[in-house]
Amino acid sequence: MVKLNSRPALVVVDMQNGFCHRQGCMGKLDLNLESMRAIVPAINHLRKTFRSLDLPIFMTQMAFSPDYSDSELILEDLQPLKDMGALQRHSWDAAFLDDLKPQEGDIVIEKTRNNAFLFTDFELRLIEHGVNHLVVVGCATNICVESAVRGAHETGRRVCTVSDATVAMSEEEQRVTLKTLGWFGGTATVDEIEDALRKL
Repeated sequence: MVKLNSRPALVVVDMQNGFCHRQGCMGKLDLNLESMRAIVPAINHLRKTFRSLDLPIFMTQMAFSPDYSDSELILEDLQPLKDMGALQRHSWDAAFLDDLKPQEGDIVIEKTRNNAFLFTDFELRLIEHGVNHLVVVGCATNICVESAVRGAHETGRRVCTVSDATVAMSEEEQRVTLKTLGWFGGTATVDEIEDALRKL
């Protein structure tokens, strides 16, 4: 059974064209992104619920300067991504999927690291909105989702990863990562989160 603290927030991690759209940078590397798009309905379902309860929604966005001077090790061995102008700030590639564009009141956290807490004002924004529990969805489970969850946990913040609203590039990576994240606040399904929200 999942129990949420009194002021949870939904955190949507990196659901951007570059990571999830066939024409995005990862699609151009011939990666299969069907599973990335498959979680969009589940995320939107949770967004609707959080919005109806007037609870905060944060959306993280990986975005770099045109010269990639702020990317450091993230793209060090990924020259093909730089060559195609991947995830440049204000580009279509860095933008959110059309079905997951931020709505009025949603808070966008732009980042240049996998961990959304590094070199951003994420922690300050959580404090500003009185958030005491994070519900995390998005992609990829074993990279930016896990980094955000660990970052939250290390700051002493309650956190829960939604197993059927997160996705990795393979089922094995998803399974192993969710098992690990069980040690960092635990995991739950969309239905379990919905039930916990009704009990607030």
